[in-house]
Amino acid sequence: MDGFLIDNVIKTQQWKGARIVKKRIPYIALALLMFVVAGCTAQTPQANEPTASASQPGATSSLVDDDGDPAQAMTVTSAGITGGVIDPTYGMHGVQVVQGVPTLSLPLEIANVPKNTVCFAVYMEDLSTEPAWVHWMAVNVMQSVIPEDFSLTADDSVIQGTNDFNTIGYGGPTPPKDHTYAVTVYALDARLDLDSGFTLEQFRAALEGHIIAECTLEGNYKTDK
Repeated sequence: MDGFLIDNVIKTQQWKGARIVKKRIPYIALALLMFVVAGCTAQTPQANEPTASASQPGATSSLVDDDGDPAQAMTVTSAGITGGVIDPTYGMHGVQVVQGVPTLSLPLEIANVPKNTVCFAVYMEDLSTEPAWVHWMAVNVMQSVIPEDFSLTADDSVIQGTNDFNTIGYGGPTPPKDHTYAVTVYALDARLDLDSGFTLEQFRAALEGHIIAECTLEGNYKTDK
């Protein structure tokens, strides 16, 4: 995803009515040449210049897959979604359900991570409801491989928001009929300053201006096992 190419175009203007003394031409030409060279040097940017510096909190190389193709877009996959269908374990048919809310979060794996990524944010919603039902919001995720049940096992550096079950963390699918769900992962250039239990509005506001890349994975959860 990196790499820049800037072509500098130099336009020469001829001024009408100007009188040039022959013996001063070499000095003027030399001055003009020095001006052009200086101008080209100043306008050439550094290639692969990162958005976030390594001195920022959490700016670690462990987020980046060095074998990834920088020309490819960031992707997210899940071992819990096969053939576009979410495994029943991660919703109402699973065994990890607390007061009617499924709490076993989906495993996720993020690939082709931009090299200036500081952390990730995760957002899961039900696309079959209007407005969309929020199932999971998590920020400051510092790993590209997110294991199953991460919502309950993550350390305190990962901040999670309030879902539409009015609980903090992951709340899995409990649809009255088959519904389609979307999990979106955001690569961010900085950690987000949010408190545990943040709202959807606070989440969206905090993301603004920090998204380097994003990708979405969809899956259908069936009411019949």
